[in-house]
Amino acid sequence: MSSDSIEDIIAQLEPEKPPVEVNGDASELSDVQKRVIRKAKRPSQMKNGELNGNVKPNGSVKNGQQRERPSYISKSRRPRNGKGSRIPKKGGGGGKHTWGNPGCELMGAAVDRHDPNYDSDSQDEIVYESTQPRLTVDELDQYVEPIIKEYFEHGDTVEVVYDLEGFNLEDDAVRKAILILVVRLALERHSMHREMSSQLLADLHSHQVLSSQDIAQGFLSLLEDVNDLLLDTPEALQVIGNFIARAVADDCIPVEFVATMSSQATTKEASEALQRAEYLLAANHGWIKLDNVWGTGGGIRPVKVLVNKMQMLLKEYLDSFDIQEAMRCLKELEVPHFHHELVYEAVIMVIEDSSDQAAANMVKLLKFMCDAVLITVDQLERGFDRAIQALPELSVDVPNTFLLTERFVLLCTDAGFMSTSLADKLPGKYALTTRGLCAQRCLFRGRKRFVSEGDGGLIKS
Repeated sequence: MSSDSIEDIIAQLEPEKPPVEVNGDASELSDVQKRVIRKAKRPSQMKNGELNGNVKPNGSVKNGQQRERPSYISKSRRPRNGKGSRIPKKGGGGGKHTWGNPGCELMGAAVDRHDPNYDSDSQDEIVYESTQPRLTVDELDQYVEPIIKEYFEHGDTVEVVYDLEGFNLEDDAVRKAILILVVRLALERHSMHREMSSQLLADLHSHQVLSSQDIAQGFLSLLEDVNDLLLDTPEALQVIGNFIARAVADDCIPVEFVATMSSQATTKEASEALQRAEYLLAANHGWIKLDNVWGTGGGIRPVKVLVNKMQMLLKEYLDSFDIQEAMRCLKELEVPHFHHELVYEAVIMVIEDSSDQAAANMVKLLKFMCDAVLITVDQLERGFDRAIQALPELSVDVPNTFLLTERFVLLCTDAGFMSTSLADKLPGKYALTTRGLCAQRCLFRGRKRFVSEGDGGLIKS
């Protein structure tokens, strides 16, 4: 085999070199050689047209030619910095076999107002506003009257103001009717409750629950219906006049209201009530005295004052022997729970007087009050119990205290208002063997008197 043949064989095995382009002329290239070899597109490696340190604002430079940035870069979901935000997808609640973050079921689905299935009535945010219906005049007896009656028991005006502020009192007629209701309930009760009513009206005015106009209009309505009030309360004219004068003294209504209404009064009864108010306001130091226009009755007064009143009542009775006047004075005190003090003072006064006439008159008074149920059995028993417990101290001043007490108990038993069983329950334990003057002392004795010498220490009969 010749050398030429070997070279020919080598030449056949080596690939034919493509011709080199001269000045960009590739006309001599074949179709296969003219094919453009495209590389894979790597958007993550293309950083704003930066390549080999050459930066151009609108693209990159390669082989002396400027390349435009592909349009798909702006639509790519891959991070342009090659790293991303480093935040887990869906807040860490994504992935297979997961139902989201713990507690996401409590947050509720997001509301999209552009959703075709969106319902504004059921899916929109609901704001609740509290509304309270207005209180009507017909509802006062159902809601307000129990509050006023309860106030007469506890006497706390702040609680009444708090309860009334919970109602919608925008209607002027309702506020006027509240004053009428308070005065009507006070007319049916005693002076203590009328004093409490005046204090309540003053506090309602100071807390702006009732205005001066509401109070004035309420009194005008009472004066128009005063004839109906007189049927149930004969002293209604005097009571309403006292209420008006007290309201003026408490700055609830102006002074001119009384003078104006006196000139415009259409009935005789209304004129009398207004004249009563004018008289109280025109008296010397009348405004100061109006603080006690109802007196201070019931549990408001101190115990010492009540004791002094009962002592004066019994002393006046022993001078005048007027049982009706004594009963009237006791009722005005309005302390039925304290009537045992009257029994106690009566027993002490009989012992100190030490006369049969005082004992007989006091028995008549106690019998009349017990028959009228002004003094109850428990109050009578408690009064005698207190009196007998005080006998040892009283015997220092009155030596025959025990003997006088025995006689007074016998008189009460003979009168019939104090039973033998009641006397036996007393600490003295008087065993009444016969009704009358015959009685035997079992526990208390006046003073042990012994015969001088030679009697053997026997008790003198």
